[in-house]
Amino acid sequence: MFERWLVLQRIFERMRSLFLILLLAVSPVAGAGELVSLFAGGGVLNYQRNRLANAITGAPTTYAVLLPQVSLGADFGLPSLVPGGSVISQLTYTPFGRTSPDKGEKTTMLGLSARYKQSFYFADVKMGPGLFMYRVAGAGGSVTLDNGTSKSDFAVPAYSYSSWTGFWAFGIGGGLSWVRLDLDAWVHDFLSSQRRSTSVLASVSFFFL
Repeated sequence: MFERWLVLQRIFERMRSLFLILLLAVSPVAGAGELVSLFAGGGVLNYQRNRLANAITGAPTTYAVLLPQVSLGADFGLPSLVPGGSVISQLTYTPFGRTSPDKGEKTTMLGLSARYKQSFYFADVKMGPGLFMYRVAGAGGSVTLDNGTSKSDFAVPAYSYSSWTGFWAFGIGGGLSWVRLDLDAWVHDFLSSQRRSTSVLASVSFFFL
């Protein structure tokens, strides 16, 4: 019964992800936007810089989590509403994720955003809301860890858990007709002074439309 419930949960999570992707992709069209370009690229995601720790002291570090990321997006122009303005719908994913030192779990991240972009000659600025998925998947089996003065085997869950939160994205970018460079910041828990954190993305994208 429990395994059946986990299967249904995974199906629901995937259907929800597809629905959100579709919603973000078509929302600019519904707002009278016209497709200007499609692009794909990759780069690096510095997740929650200065908030996470990877040292034994537990002190936060600037580059605690650096992950390769890939992205896919569409640019919808708004010539009838704002000259030089457009809306970018973009999906960003960390395909390799982050594996724990004991190999017992793997964390992957996905970001969905719909941002307004204002162009100024060769450069542009972007701003808008997004949804962030943080997924932890257990490898199953067991791991051997220190347990006092000896070592013991501990069970590792064989299921995954995903959480969805919002963020606010800011960015600058620019390029040529076939390639562009972007530097973006995702601000998590934007309204909370205690929980607020920032993820930084650097990426290069290539246009294929």
